[in-house]
Amino acid sequence: MRWRFLVLLLLMPTIAAAAGPRNVRSQAEGCVATTLSCNTNIGAQLAPGDCEEDGYYDVYGFQGTAGNIVEVTIRSLDDSLPDVYIGIVPPSSDASKTPVVYGNRAATVRYRLASTGTWAIVAGAADINGSGKYRLEIRCSPSTSSQPQNCVTQQTLCRQSVLWDLTPSSCRFNNNQPYAQAEILGQAGDVIRVEGDTVGFQPIVAIYNGRGDLLTQSFTPSFRHAQFDFFVPTTGLYTILITNVDPNEVGEFTLTTTCSTSGCTLPLFTKQPEDLHVRYGQTVTVTAEVNAIGTTTYEWSDVTDFPAGIGTTTTPSRTFGPVQSRRTYVVVATNACGTAVSRQFVIDPDPTKR
Repeated sequence: MRWRFLVLLLLMPTIAAAAGPRNVRSQAEGCVATTLSCNTNIGAQLAPGDCEEDGYYDVYGFQGTAGNIVEVTIRSLDDSLPDVYIGIVPPSSDASKTPVVYGNRAATVRYRLASTGTWAIVAGAADINGSGKYRLEIRCSPSTSSQPQNCVTQQTLCRQSVLWDLTPSSCRFNNNQPYAQAEILGQAGDVIRVEGDTVGFQPIVAIYNGRGDLLTQSFTPSFRHAQFDFFVPTTGLYTILITNVDPNEVGEFTLTTTCSTSGCTLPLFTKQPEDLHVRYGQTVTVTAEVNAIGTTTYEWSDVTDFPAGIGTTTTPSRTFGPVQSRRTYVVVATNACGTAVSRQFVIDPDPTKR
C-alpha cells in the first residue's frame, strides 16, 4: 500500500486511560474453557451461570499453530446483548501482546499466532447488564506474510474500539516507525470520528482510502489523546492507522471509531436456505434466517448458468414455481452497512411425480 508519510508533532508525554476489557488473559485463566476446533461456527448464550467479571463471558480453547492467521467473530443475536467483545489469549508460556475488539453487536479479532499450543478465546458482553444469544466463528488459515508478528489489520465497525499495543514487532513505515491499522466500511455522507488513547506514547491517528492515499490525520493530540472527524465521500473500505510521535516509544492503545448516522453491523445468515427436492410443477417457498440491523432487502438470483436477478423481497423468504427443471439460486442480504451472500441452494423437481 502506498502510504504517505505522516506529519510528526513534538508533544509533551502524558498518560491517558481508556476503558475496555483489558483483562482477558486473567479471564481466560480463571474460567473453564470449552474446546473448539478451527473453522467452527457455533451458537451459545451469555446468561447467569456463566463466568462473570464486569459482565458475562465465555472462554473457549483451541489448538493453534505458529504462523497461522486466526480470525474470531462474535455476533449478538438478541437486543438484550447490544455490545460484545472478543479477544485471543496466548498460552501461558507466550508473552504475545494480543488484540481485543469491543463495542457494537458484532466484533472480529485477527491475529498471527506466535507459537504452537493451546490458545484461548474470551467472548463476552461489553455491557455489564448485557445477556443473550450469540454466534461465534473461528477461522484458521496458513500465512506466508513476511510482515512483523504484530502486523495484522483488524476489522472495526462504528461504535467500536480496538485495544492493542504498539510493540517492536508492529507494522513499520520505511523509516522504521511503528504503526497499527484497522479497516472500516465507510458509508457515503457519514462522518466518522476516530480517536486514539494511549499509555506509553503520544499518538497520531490517520485515515487512508483504498489506494493508500492519506485523506486526513490528527494534528493536535494532547494528554496522549488524538482524534479527527472524517466526512466519507464514497462508500467503501477505509484504513485507519495509529502511530507514535516518537518512533522509540511503544505501549498500549485504544483506537475508537464512532459514526454520525450509521451503526454498521453487516447482515448475518443464521440459517442458510436449504436444497429442496419437490414434485414436478409444484410451487415451493424457500426461507432463510438473517440477523440484521435496520431495513434489509433480499435480492434473489438464478445462478444455474450465469447470475440473473429474479426479484427482491423485504424478508428472507421467496416462493418459486411451478418448478419444472433443476435450478441453482442464491440470495444476497443488504442493509446500510453492506451485504451478506447465502450459500448456493438447489431446487430440483422429480419428473416421475406429476
